[in-house]
Amino acid sequence: MLTGITILTSVLFLLTIAPTFNSSYWLWRSQINLRIPYLILSILLLTLVVFLLPYGWIQLLLLAVNICVIRVCYKSIAAFMPWANVTIATADKDSKHLIRCIVHNVYQDNTDYQSTVELISSSDADVVLLLETNIEWGKRLEVLREAYPYVIKELRENTYGLIMMSKYKYEHAEIKHRIKNHVPSIHATIKMDEQLIHIIGVHPEPPIAGHATSAKPKDLELLSAAYSIENLPAFEKVILAGDLNDVAWSKTSKAFKRISGLRDPRQGRGFYATFPAWSPFRIPLDHVFCSPQFKLKNLKVMRNTGSDHLPIYFSLAW
Repeated sequence: MLTGITILTSVLFLLTIAPTFNSSYWLWRSQINLRIPYLILSILLLTLVVFLLPYGWIQLLLLAVNICVIRVCYKSIAAFMPWANVTIATADKDSKHLIRCIVHNVYQDNTDYQSTVELISSSDADVVLLLETNIEWGKRLEVLREAYPYVIKELRENTYGLIMMSKYKYEHAEIKHRIKNHVPSIHATIKMDEQLIHIIGVHPEPPIAGHATSAKPKDLELLSAAYSIENLPAFEKVILAGDLNDVAWSKTSKAFKRISGLRDPRQGRGFYATFPAWSPFRIPLDHVFCSPQFKLKNLKVMRNTGSDHLPIYFSLAW
């Protein structure tokens, strides 16, 4: 028992502090995504240490290490607890000016196209952003063209294709390749009730073993978007959404919010975790950030459509 608890505590401590190293290596950086399960596991270990181990210096050392892990993990996620302060105010019930959106990584190899079509059709979304869309997905989504006549897309077979569909005409829309030519993003502008709204859709390349072992391209993609937002006129509202392959409490996400001036409507409300869809213990990899002038009307995780990510629906008022 002592050996097992000691080994688990030591490994957990190393994995918890790994993201604090100034490294872009995928294995160390990705541990920041697991703050919630590490927090739960450390609390369980702390309980075992208190009630099962005899009093002595080993018990005290294990207590100290687990308390350290709990503190580090909680500090990372504290802003998303329901008792934390919100950074986007709640909208009034009678708000008249609303934009409603869905953002969803459909999973390129997911062949349950109809579930996604039905999800969108049954919603009141004004704008829909879909990620990992290839040519076949593009064909299957054509049935939505009547409801969403304005479309900008780049279909790809490398899991980085994306489509933005809108009920409102684009004032401007373009595909951008911010860092890598095979990783597109969308920057579109629509006008609703005489208000210009920029909507940016992103899906940065994740750092994974055997493929892209460095997190630098992902970081640069998001920071590039942040600087482009910083240069927009202050009176024009902005929404950035997508699968960022990162969590909102990472250094890069915090830097993005600081530079762009956008805020996270989940703060003070919850995690709204989306990945993996099949697991009861999910990570919040899919995000929405918006200008502070917006107010939050609704934010929810939607039902599974056969993807490894769950869709997010949100509506913002002004």
